[in-house]
Amino acid sequence: MSDWPPVVALLITYKRTDCALRTIRGVKRNLGYENLSWHVADDGSGPEHTGALLAECGQGTTLSDAKRSGVGKSMNLGMEAALRRADLVLWLEDDWELQQPFDLRPCVQLLQEDNDVGMVRL
Repeated sequence: MSDWPPVVALLITYKRTDCALRTIRGVKRNLGYENLSWHVADDGSGPEHTGALLAECGQGTTLSDAKRSGVGKSMNLGMEAALRRADLVLWLEDDWELQQPFDLRPCVQLLQEDNDVGMVRL
């Protein structure tokens, strides 16, 4: 078990399976953080899309479905679900690809140590 607090990678998505898979793989390959889990916030893409993403994220990944109610509702449902699991959320969209190594620990440390900082935008 990691000494670092849990962070949930919150992936906002709708029907862009190939892009979303690249987003997930880029994070898994390049993000330096030991205590990361996943939540997929979808807006009604269907089981082919979400099934592929859940399989790529791995065991323990949670899913919310806004059922074509719009990206705002999808984001809100995803954030609500992520915050039930952890106090820290890494916000991702399904067309972002992390292509270089990135150590998330300094961001987590800043959020833990400085109460004036409520968000680190990447």
